[in-house]
Amino acid sequence: MWDKVLKAFRETLQKAEDSYLVKAKSFNCTDEENSTALATLRKRAWLGPPCKDRRANFRFCIPR
Repeated sequence: MWDKVLKAFRETLQKAEDSYLVKAKSFNCTDEENSTALATLRKRAWLGPPCKDRRANFRFCIPR
């Protein structure tokens, strides 16, 4: 089960990163800005999934 969850997470995160980079090109963002934004995106994406199913992982949920 967790293999499927991680695979879906990685695919979704890759799509989000690609989408960000396409939009960032139109704003002429620097490499440093892109790396900072992608690091923030990855961090926020990683915090989200544990809270989706509170019944299964209630002790890992990080309140927002």
